[in-house]
Amino acid sequence: MNETILISHIDAKPYISGIVDHLKTKYNTHCSMFKFNDNTSNQERFNSVDERLSRMNQVDCMIIDVSYHKFQTFQQLIPSDVQYVFDFTSFIAQIIHKVLSKMQRNSHVIFIKSLIGKTLTNPICGTFASQTINGSIEGMFQSLYSDLQHDQIHVSTIALSSVKEYCEHDITQAYVCTENKEHMISIADVTGSIDYITSCRPNVTIKEIVLQSFQQPYNLFQNLYTQQLNQISIPSNTKPVAIVTGASQGMGKMTCLKLASMGFDLVLISRTKTLLDEVASLCEQTGSKTLVHVADIQHPSEVHEAFNQAISTFGKINVIFCNAAINRRKLLALGKLDILDSMMNANYQGHLHLIQLSIPYLISTPSFEPKAIIINGTNAVSSIYNSTVGTACYMASKYALLGLSNSLFEEIRQYGIKVTYMFTGMVNTELGTKNQLQEYIDQTELLQTNDIADCIEFILNVNFACPTHVNIASSMNPRLNHKRFFDVLTSQNAT
Repeated sequence: MNETILISHIDAKPYISGIVDHLKTKYNTHCSMFKFNDNTSNQERFNSVDERLSRMNQVDCMIIDVSYHKFQTFQQLIPSDVQYVFDFTSFIAQIIHKVLSKMQRNSHVIFIKSLIGKTLTNPICGTFASQTINGSIEGMFQSLYSDLQHDQIHVSTIALSSVKEYCEHDITQAYVCTENKEHMISIADVTGSIDYITSCRPNVTIKEIVLQSFQQPYNLFQNLYTQQLNQISIPSNTKPVAIVTGASQGMGKMTCLKLASMGFDLVLISRTKTLLDEVASLCEQTGSKTLVHVADIQHPSEVHEAFNQAISTFGKINVIFCNAAINRRKLLALGKLDILDSMMNANYQGHLHLIQLSIPYLISTPSFEPKAIIINGTNAVSSIYNSTVGTACYMASKYALLGLSNSLFEEIRQYGIKVTYMFTGMVNTELGTKNQLQEYIDQTELLQTNDIADCIEFILNVNFACPTHVNIASSMNPRLNHKRFFDVLTSQNAT
């Protein structure tokens, strides 16, 4: 990065200073801060922006922080507060428009927003201003993501809960337990996410990373498990152990190789022994111990047998990668029940059993060891508007995994266990492209298996937070002839 622009409207936010220091140190980049000051007119703001941009040849990264916290109900806001919300949103939109003229291919636009004051279903009362700003700019970014794909300008969002360096704010105190700052997000988690976003291949865009602290708000479930589960003795001075389902090929195979390079011993589960043996041999070359277990995870008895053998062999489990899946395109009314059942059992039920068996071992594992449940989902469930004909049962299984992931994190977050749902785009694997390749799909534009393995490495390397959701997609939409559509749209606008 040669030039990075940061946009914020809070002058003294500590983690913004931390981001600036990190970028300057790691990338030797020049950072320009554009701060929204409500005491100046729009014309004065934009004159300042134009003057500073005129001295820049190229902008490589634009980071926009909009974590605005004004704790008042809508009725309590005075007209100037409401005007501030809309002035700031307009300011952001116009700056983005100006800065984009300085950005070239493989540049990055990163939107940092706050999760404070927001629940799973509805914003908490008193957060009108912050939710309005977040919502407006989030909609802007979703549109930008599609508009800028053609130019390979990557648009990403980092959503944060409480950051320890900024936990003294009144709204943070109101909604988050701040007495134990060790369990809160650190600046290193934020800068690590920026590093990951900007280091991906040009064909890969990290659409969103959601970072949440391990600390349980309100302490609702504190010690809920430890009161009812017996402590399990975990072997010490041993390597961490990962279970990977669907390990014989594709994303599972590449993830096994990545985990082996990170120092994990491995339990490889799949239905094809010859392929599993090949993967195990490759992993063992890095010094990892492996356990190959042939199993069809749609059958609970085989899941239990595989887990018991893993515990018998290694005595511990640190990471589970729920990867195995069946995707058979069938119209729901015409599909045979055994095929529909096999999809639900393999994609959801089998992993539900595996996760349930692992929880007591993960809770008993020391906090200094990695502890994670990573679910390979689909970015088709990242929006309620995404759907494809013939995938009703497949999508139902992926939505079920998303619901499981969200709720499970709330149950076990206080034990330092990561629960991550990966919204994975179309990957160049047998499952991802089978019977779907058409003339306009260039396989080089798809996600590759090593992209998924790199994403898992990022998830495991986040130190003080849990990336509860990571949305990873191809920079170009393989389901559309995007260039053809863009050229037509440009031509229409020109005329």
